[in-house]
Amino acid sequence: LNGRADALDHARETSQNLVSIISSDLERNVEIYALSLQAMVDGAEHHLSADLPPDLQRAVLFDRATTAAYLGGAYVVGAKGEVIASQSGEISPTVRFTDRDYFVAHQRNPAVGLYLSHPFRSRLRDGKLSIGLTRRINDENGGFAGVALLAIRIEYFQRLLDRISVGQHGSVFIAMDDGTLIARKPYSPRDIGASIAGSPTFLRMAAQRDGSYVARSAVDGVQRMFTFVHVPGTPLIAAVAPAVDDVLSPWRHRAMIAGALTLAFGTVFVI
Repeated sequence: LNGRADALDHARETSQNLVSIISSDLERNVEIYALSLQAMVDGAEHHLSADLPPDLQRAVLFDRATTAAYLGGAYVVGAKGEVIASQSGEISPTVRFTDRDYFVAHQRNPAVGLYLSHPFRSRLRDGKLSIGLTRRINDENGGFAGVALLAIRIEYFQRLLDRISVGQHGSVFIAMDDGTLIARKPYSPRDIGASIAGSPTFLRMAAQRDGSYVARSAVDGVQRMFTFVHVPGTPLIAAVAPAVDDVLSPWRHRAMIAGALTLAFGTVFVI
């Protein structure tokens, strides 16, 4: 029994280290994206109305955005949902974003600040899965003038998880605090954007800032040890969940060998 408890404690400590690594990477990159966004907002509010040449306009708006990793695109979206400027210089006049959650959020509430959207398929980049990191742009009277948008490719989150080893039947995922899955390992395309909000495992995550517990997964029914943390400054939750069977497998193997040896020695002694 002590060996079993030790195996579970060791797995919990390892999971806490891994979830800390994921959280730190997410927090750091969101900060980098936020700085790029703020520069875009400043440029849009102070220079977009000036009659600048296109190349100079892009330099003013998107100079910092070019260094962001896994950037799908950087855009300034107008008050009617139209693309006013893009990092690539390409503008599609017929495309509108008035139905996107980030657009509606900034349009309705001036105090939203930095907003991280739900996953979406890009209308400008052949349906690539992305999330939007956005800030509101105001006009000179404080009214809604549009949105500064950085489209972050889902690959960033997925490749971050691919570096994490959680055993043969383990799982690691990033979700929003409303239960929307952003990325998961093992990967399945249908999981991205799916909701786990109603699962008992997620309800515990939503109620606490961090923690660890054993429960059965709502996605595939495997019993796992969930260790999670809310990523500071974001609506994201990072979780590492090795399967209990994988964690206890070495202990069970040792216990079987010890039991077999004990039985053999006992039999020899009796004989």
